[in-house]
Amino acid sequence: MKKLFITALIAVSIATSAFADVNVNSIAVSRFKNEYQSATNVQWVAKEDFTKVSFTLDGENMNVFYNNEGIVIASSKAIALDKLPASALRTITKEYPFPPYVLNECIEFTNADNETKYYVSFIEEGKSKLILEVSEKGSVNLYSKNRIN
Repeated sequence: MKKLFITALIAVSIATSAFADVNVNSIAVSRFKNEYQSATNVQWVAKEDFTKVSFTLDGENMNVFYNNEGIVIASSKAIALDKLPASALRTITKEYPFPPYVLNECIEFTNADNETKYYVSFIEEGKSKLILEVSEKGSVNLYSKNRIN
């Protein structure tokens, strides 16, 4: 019985990996392949309202989001903190100094209208996780703050 269960699990795993794109929007897949021909480490996730593809391009980890019609609705990528607008850097280093705030990640997010925002997350001395939203012009707003259990 144990061997049968393990064999079934392996078969399901192989079938799932072989047909990972079954629920993924085929138009999005086609557009992605045309736009990002040299992408590597491509991984698709289909949700009810969108499809997300994560991949590496020229050494950068990126994500592209497609709607159900296969149209790009947003993209994101990790960036270095020093790539933020200068006024945002001044505000962040003044109001969220190290320590007690430790940088977790910095993401550049561009929507379908080509508007860019940045999201910067910090861990505050193991007590909470903060996410800041930064505009292209450099204004900084607290987007969320959650306690760490």
